[in-house]
Amino acid sequence: MVDERALARALQDKRLAGAAVDVWEREPVATDNPLLKVDNVVASSRAGR
Repeated sequence: MVDERALARALQDKRLAGAAVDVWEREPVATDNPLLKVDNVVASSRAGR
């Protein structure tokens, strides 16, 4: 688990090249989650739940 807001800031600031996220602080992931607005994120939800 990561701090989603901190991860979004690191990606926006180019401190990280990209991220793949399939576990969210709150599930289902909210449509206004900042990670969904970052171009260098691959986002999915866990299957088999």
